[in-house]
Amino acid sequence: MSVVTSAPCATIGHAVNDVAKPGDAVLVRGPTHPESELWIRESNGSSGTPAAPKVVKGWPQERVALPNAARPFILDANYVTISGF
Repeated sequence: MSVVTSAPCATIGHAVNDVAKPGDAVLVRGPTHPESELWIRESNGSSGTPAAPKVVKGWPQERVALPNAARPFILDANYVTISGF
Protein backbone atom coordinates (compact mmCIF):
# COMPACT_ATOMS: atom_id res chain seq x y z
CA MET A 1 0.00 0.00 0.00
CA SER A 2 1.33 3.43 -0.86
CA VAL A 3 0.45 6.71 0.80
CA VAL A 4 -0.66 9.77 -1.16
CA THR A 5 1.89 12.35 0.01
CA SER A 6 3.35 13.97 -3.08
CA ALA A 7 1.38 17.16 -2.47
CA PRO A 8 -1.42 17.89 -0.01
CA CYS A 9 -4.87 18.13 -1.57
CA ALA A 10 -7.22 21.00 -0.79
CA THR A 11 -10.14 18.65 -0.19
CA ILE A 12 -10.64 15.09 0.98
CA GLY A 13 -12.94 14.47 -1.98
CA HIS A 14 -10.23 15.41 -4.45
CA ALA A 15 -7.70 13.17 -2.72
CA VAL A 16 -10.04 10.18 -2.63
CA ASN A 17 -11.77 10.50 -6.00
CA ASP A 18 -9.17 12.11 -8.24
CA VAL A 19 -5.72 11.35 -6.85
CA ALA A 20 -5.77 8.05 -4.94
CA LYS A 21 -5.54 4.83 -6.91
CA PRO A 22 -6.40 1.29 -5.77
CA GLY A 23 -3.92 0.29 -3.09
CA ASP A 24 -3.36 3.87 -1.90
CA ALA A 25 -4.03 5.20 1.58
CA VAL A 26 -5.33 8.74 2.02
CA LEU A 27 -4.33 10.03 5.47
CA VAL A 28 -6.37 13.03 6.61
CA ARG A 29 -4.98 15.46 9.18
CA GLY A 30 -7.32 16.76 11.88
CA PRO A 31 -9.05 18.38 13.50
CA THR A 32 -11.89 19.55 11.23
CA HIS A 33 -12.66 19.93 7.54
CA PRO A 34 -15.39 22.14 6.04
CA GLU A 35 -16.50 19.59 3.46
CA SER A 36 -20.03 18.26 3.52
CA GLU A 37 -21.03 14.81 2.25
CA LEU A 38 -18.23 13.04 0.42
CA TRP A 39 -19.41 10.71 -2.31
CA ILE A 40 -17.16 7.81 -3.21
CA ARG A 41 -18.62 6.09 -6.27
CA GLU A 42 -17.62 3.11 -8.33
CA SER A 43 -19.03 4.87 -11.40
CA ASN A 44 -16.34 7.57 -10.92
CA GLY A 45 -13.59 4.97 -10.77
CA SER A 46 -13.15 5.45 -7.03
CA SER A 47 -13.22 1.77 -6.02
CA GLY A 48 -10.26 -0.25 -4.87
CA THR A 49 -9.74 -3.86 -5.91
CA PRO A 50 -9.72 -7.11 -3.92
CA ALA A 51 -5.91 -7.18 -4.06
CA ALA A 52 -5.50 -3.41 -3.59
CA PRO A 53 -8.21 -1.78 -1.48
CA LYS A 54 -8.36 1.99 -1.16
CA VAL A 55 -8.04 3.28 2.43
CA VAL A 56 -9.22 6.64 3.78
CA LYS A 57 -8.34 7.25 7.40
CA GLY A 58 -7.60 9.88 9.97
CA TRP A 59 -3.98 10.69 10.72
CA PRO A 60 -2.66 8.47 13.52
CA GLN A 61 -3.51 9.85 16.97
CA GLU A 62 -5.54 12.74 15.53
CA ARG A 63 -9.29 13.05 15.63
CA VAL A 64 -10.78 14.14 12.31
CA ALA A 65 -14.29 15.60 12.03
CA LEU A 66 -16.51 16.78 9.20
CA PRO A 67 -18.97 18.96 11.16
CA ASN A 68 -20.86 20.19 8.06
CA ALA A 69 -21.93 16.70 7.05
CA ALA A 70 -24.90 14.81 8.43
CA ARG A 71 -23.49 11.79 6.57
CA PRO A 72 -19.77 12.43 6.10
CA PHE A 73 -19.13 9.59 3.64
CA ILE A 74 -21.57 8.11 1.18
CA LEU A 75 -19.96 4.99 -0.14
CA ASP A 76 -21.11 3.49 -3.43
CA ALA A 77 -17.83 1.77 -4.28
CA ASN A 78 -16.14 -1.54 -3.59
CA TYR A 79 -13.00 -2.32 -1.61
CA VAL A 80 -12.83 1.03 0.20
CA THR A 81 -12.14 1.26 3.94
CA ILE A 82 -12.89 4.41 5.94
CA SER A 83 -11.74 4.80 9.53
CA GLY A 84 -10.75 7.37 12.12
CA PHE A 85 -13.49 9.94 11.48
